[in-house]
Amino acid sequence: MGASPVKILAAMLLVLGITLLGCRTAPVAPGKAQVPESLPEALQKAKSELGTGNVGVAWTVVANQAQSTEEKDVFLKTVQEDIEKQRLQALKDGKLQKAQDLEATLSLIRTGTWTAPTPSFSEPTVSTATDWLKGTATIVVNRGLKIENGASQPDIVIGSGFFISSDGYLLTNHHVIESEVEPGPSVSSRLSIRLPGSKGERLPAKVVGWDRNLDLALLKAEYKPDFVFTIGTGLDPIPGQRLQALGSPGGLEATLTEGIVSATQRPLLAIGEVMQIDVPVNPGNSGGPLVDSKGRVVGVVFAGIRDFQGVNFAIPSSLVLKLLPRLQAGGRAILPWIGLGIQEDQRGLEVLYVTPRGPGDWAGVRVGDRVTGVAGLPVKELSAAQVKLLDFGVDAVVPLDLVRNGKPLRLWTRLEPRPEFPLKDAAMNDLTARVLPIAFGVVVDDLASGVDRKFRVSRVWQGTAGEELSLAENDPLEVLDWVADTKNNVLVTRWKVKRRLGGYLESYVQLGVPFQSRLFL
Repeated sequence: MGASPVKILAAMLLVLGITLLGCRTAPVAPGKAQVPESLPEALQKAKSELGTGNVGVAWTVVANQAQSTEEKDVFLKTVQEDIEKQRLQALKDGKLQKAQDLEATLSLIRTGTWTAPTPSFSEPTVSTATDWLKGTATIVVNRGLKIENGASQPDIVIGSGFFISSDGYLLTNHHVIESEVEPGPSVSSRLSIRLPGSKGERLPAKVVGWDRNLDLALLKAEYKPDFVFTIGTGLDPIPGQRLQALGSPGGLEATLTEGIVSATQRPLLAIGEVMQIDVPVNPGNSGGPLVDSKGRVVGVVFAGIRDFQGVNFAIPSSLVLKLLPRLQAGGRAILPWIGLGIQEDQRGLEVLYVTPRGPGDWAGVRVGDRVTGVAGLPVKELSAAQVKLLDFGVDAVVPLDLVRNGKPLRLWTRLEPRPEFPLKDAAMNDLTARVLPIAFGVVVDDLASGVDRKFRVSRVWQGTAGEELSLAENDPLEVLDWVADTKNNVLVTRWKVKRRLGGYLESYVQLGVPFQSRLFL
């Protein structure tokens, strides 16, 4: 029998849907920041911005002009006076983060450096492992029902948490409570905690603040814990140091395991670096504390590698402390960024992508610039630059030290709230040719102007998908599909390539990269 008209129509719609999903309309490059090209233009714009209270814009627009005049110096002095006025007003209004940002800006302008206030670390009261376990909790997220093999089953997520205050605030991982703040298919997600020795009884809890980048969340329960953890010792653990993990592996509450730090500086999160540990942890340990011999939290367990024993990871307490005030502010944590996509090599940090109309774009940063310092701190690793930015809120203005065409250059840049998925925004809104270097490590020349599909490879970065494909300079590359999958938070693309190392035989490859990229500053 022939196919029914309904089936033919469905097939046509399916093919059409796939085609439309993989294709774009005629590419249009997003508008770049209109940076004043001369000092008179900059002064005119800056005076207008200063009149509306935008001291950060006023400073960067004029300070980044190479020309030096008396009028420029007088104006910048006026801007500093306005920054000080805003700082005093912020203190009066109780806006402590803004006041600190403005204080930092003034210090960076006047001295070139600024050091964030460091928390004081006092010796904790003498405690035992029995006490520590009383400060933990099992996190239970009931996401309703899920369908498996045609049958409905409870969809429950189990994690761990630990109390950091006597009035019921506790920390866990973002991925444990993700359905509470970023609902997916389940709209009936319910959060509760189970305490050691509670015989299964649960207490309701709520999410106060969360951050996907560092995989942390702050919860609140109406409960006074018997033990409250102290976070940090002033120094993160080093390889070989013995530690204990507390949590609820598989839902087995009040479990303690022991091991050592295997390594540090593992770049597994979007910001900063984490510790590798051989402490035995399992699903359910996520969000639990990693403590030293005195019970001080030195990390938060967040991941392991399935089928690999003794290869697990924890977020160091130094990062936890930098994020905690933002979690306490409530909602999605607001982190600062400059809007640059960066790759590392033996020479340091090279800018591969500049977010259109982002802070870096307004500052005048260009693709190909090399970043050598952020806010007065010399940097050779992206993680160090990212962590330095965590010292600031979004009201600060910081210097960015660059090398351009072999010559040093200092540009001032504002900071803005970091988007949740910078790569997603780039993939959905910018030209393919601009995004390929930061997404797949492939720098290209456009062969068909205006099409944004057919390219010639001009450079391949080591350690990237482009290198794994054995792409080389001058290889032809055509992008057939380019799909920003917002449901699974991944960029999927299909290419037709002719690789020199493959005898220029035509081949097709499909690649995917998570939106949560660690290559943004």
